[in-house]
Amino acid sequence: MVDEYIRRKDAIRAFEADNQRLYYPFEVTNRLRTVPAADAAPVVHGRWLDISGVDHDSKLCSSCGIGVTGLLAKRCNYCPNCGAKMDGGEA
Repeated sequence: MVDEYIRRKDAIRAFEADNQRLYYPFEVTNRLRTVPAADAAPVVHGRWLDISGVDHDSKLCSSCGIGVTGLLAKRCNYCPNCGAKMDGGEA
């Protein structure tokens, strides 16, 4: 089964749209199935690793292992290769 993400406000609206009380779990499940899935992707976290012995401006992504150099390595808060968010978390 693939995970689907829904927006909380859409789920609340689905319940508020019908004022009758829901008594059975299958009614709740069926109602939630009508809420459209949100366009969401899991966030991958990583950090820049210094590459020893190479140019001091070079960094390596802890998530994908691909290096970047120059201004990109200094200022980028995400990996241009895999999209990992460089916030210090582990991949």
